[in-house]
Amino acid sequence: MDNYVRNKYCACMRCKMNDMMGPAVLVTVGALWMLGNFHYGRDMTFLAVLLIVIGGVKMLQSSASTEGHQQPFQYQTGDVPPATATPAPQTEDRQVNTNG
Repeated sequence: MDNYVRNKYCACMRCKMNDMMGPAVLVTVGALWMLGNFHYGRDMTFLAVLLIVIGGVKMLQSSASTEGHQQPFQYQTGDVPPATATPAPQTEDRQVNTNG
């Protein structure tokens, strides 16, 4: 699809994946916080895992299928109505009197 525009009411996989960043980060932070309370891991591991999860979700968002995608209403593509022909302005032949 050349002109993809996100639609929150669409059921295609790409539009569904756009809403997955928040839950993925929240679950990752929660799991790493819990593992940190058990003294399993280091602080740099927290940041590395978080960045890997964010990158993975972004990769899934950009490569998800757009099969069945519906563009938002203002971006609907379809038949363009023909342009209405405007009548050409009528010119009158007037002579300009240059003699004063």
